[in-house]
Amino acid sequence: MEFLYCDMLLLWFDAGILVMITISLGILFQLGLEKFMRVAIRPDLMSIFLAGLILSTVYFNLLSFCFPVNYWTLLPLAAVSILTFIRSGDRYHALLYSVTRQAPVIRPWLLPFFCMGLLLFLYGIKPPTNPDSVIYHFLSILWGEKYKVVPGLANLYEPYAYNQASFIIQSAYSFTGLTGQSLYPLNGVLSTLFLFWILARVYAYRNSVRGLVYFLFLVISYRYLLGNLSSPSSDQLFQICLSYSLVRICEILISGEIDIPLLVLPCIILLFAPAAKLSAYPALLPLLFVFFLLQKKEGGFRLTLLLSCIALLIYLPWMGRNYIMSGYLAFPYPHLSPFHPDWKVPEKIMKEGYLLIRNLPRMLPDDHATLALQRQVSFLDWFLPMFRKQFTNHFYFELSILVAALASPLLWILLRIRQIRIQALPFIFWLILYSCCWLWLVNAPDYRYGIPFLTACVFVPLLICSPEPAGRSKRGLLNQKILSLMFILTTAYYCYGMVGLMRYYRAKRTEPVSWKEGWLVPPRNAFYKQADKNDSFPYRMLNAGVKLYLADRGHRCINAGLVCAFEGNLVQVEMRGQRVEDGFKPADP
Repeated sequence: MEFLYCDMLLLWFDAGILVMITISLGILFQLGLEKFMRVAIRPDLMSIFLAGLILSTVYFNLLSFCFPVNYWTLLPLAAVSILTFIRSGDRYHALLYSVTRQAPVIRPWLLPFFCMGLLLFLYGIKPPTNPDSVIYHFLSILWGEKYKVVPGLANLYEPYAYNQASFIIQSAYSFTGLTGQSLYPLNGVLSTLFLFWILARVYAYRNSVRGLVYFLFLVISYRYLLGNLSSPSSDQLFQICLSYSLVRICEILISGEIDIPLLVLPCIILLFAPAAKLSAYPALLPLLFVFFLLQKKEGGFRLTLLLSCIALLIYLPWMGRNYIMSGYLAFPYPHLSPFHPDWKVPEKIMKEGYLLIRNLPRMLPDDHATLALQRQVSFLDWFLPMFRKQFTNHFYFELSILVAALASPLLWILLRIRQIRIQALPFIFWLILYSCCWLWLVNAPDYRYGIPFLTACVFVPLLICSPEPAGRSKRGLLNQKILSLMFILTTAYYCYGMVGLMRYYRAKRTEPVSWKEGWLVPPRNAFYKQADKNDSFPYRMLNAGVKLYLADRGHRCINAGLVCAFEGNLVQVEMRGQRVEDGFKPADP
């Protein structure tokens, strides 16, 4: 593990560019909202950063119809950032003050902050080990960086057209052409900001039971964020968008400060989540509830017009990219396909991919993967056996969250027994989240898709169970020794998990770490250059001398040219023209 002491200078520099540009765009977004809504928006650093990502996603999506999205596309954004700083420097100072004013609270608690920083550093410098990254994450980002949106790209391999909101951002910041290796700073920056946002709440409520609730939320967030810190996984973006906005809305409803300046940015972030990953579509249910609450406020008509315009800006370019890459408006959802271009993915292939996404997570313990395409069983047939399957596979942490979420109605009964007043709006909000959990469970119960809903479903009644305000007791419920011990134990647990990941990496890697790898550029995935150098990569010729590489068990597409199809790809493709940019279509049978 010789690279564990490295600095990865280029990755840190890239992350700094991402933070500077995205926060500037978020402040610009805030200024536009205030001018249109005629109210002073009350954001925090996390909402500003996510708002900046939304604005940059719209920009990259529109640009991708004509140009590749690479580091050159950052130049206009950098110019806008500088102008925004010059004209609205007070916004940056206010944002900085909102962060630094926590310093007097944090200073006596440096050990827990060191523990979190250690975990972020260790998981941030490990090589990407997400198996889906090898299959399509790396290549999807590289396609966006090298070419404008390619018609029929999903015919090469369906996942190339999945989750484009995350990948299009990472294409711009990967700097492959300059560094000779792709850099992926997005998930590390996102996770760091979000985890410290939760940690600030642990300390803000350290004098009450609510601090323990936020600590529990922090530990759960560790579980599903740390593993992908260095990977370009698309899960991080939508999970953080959902978790942040749902928890923030919950806090506002409990406090009773239901107002447009506080809720407009969480609503916009919820609106964006399904574009980051289609599995987040249940988020539209709590969004509708909050939207109807805000209609009673002054400026409700302006809010309706604003959200409608933002929805068009987010979803029209997103659907346009889906259509060009696959022939479908909401890929991989097979039912929205009113158009039939020559590059459209065959309907049979699309439906099989859709069934795999839905059925694989709920397969019975004795099923084989091929049965996911044929098995049609009732909910009761697979629900209880799924628990046994996951228990056998040692998914204890995930099962605990699932059981706690499904049993969360018992927490409301506990509130009644304790004669704690139940507020109507938080209760209705919880009911909607509870329905989202069941919607996720019935459709595609993969924990990656449902963990934000499950966590929020448990979180709402727990927050109401702990209504004490911050600073109520001078002594505090979580004294320094107890909280430090909790962080030390948690850090030790996740460091142990890190050791297992590194053993996997060292077992798979066939080449030593180079002198540059580690201190200058981050370590790469173990499957790079894994194939025997004496073997020729299999391929067949397409138009104009373009090679279509054919990956097999000994060859991975990440070691070939971009025009590559994976083993088992069921679509026989041909080029639509003489250039790769012209796209690919299914070959005539």
